[in-house]
Amino acid sequence: MYANGSLTALTSDCAYRSELPVFLRNNNYIVFSRVKTSGENSVWIMDSDGKNKRPLARWK
Repeated sequence: MYANGSLTALTSDCAYRSELPVFLRNNNYIVFSRVKTSGENSVWIMDSDGKNKRPLARWK
């Protein structure tokens, strides 16, 4: 999902499912969680244009 209204998967890795995307700071950033099928979880942030995707936190 991007601020320009287009919709896309946040991850293409089938070992993950993305959940709860939220736009921040005037729709400039997207924060979302990933739940790995093995039980590992993480929170990510990326620019609303899909660039600069990076993890904020990870845990099991």
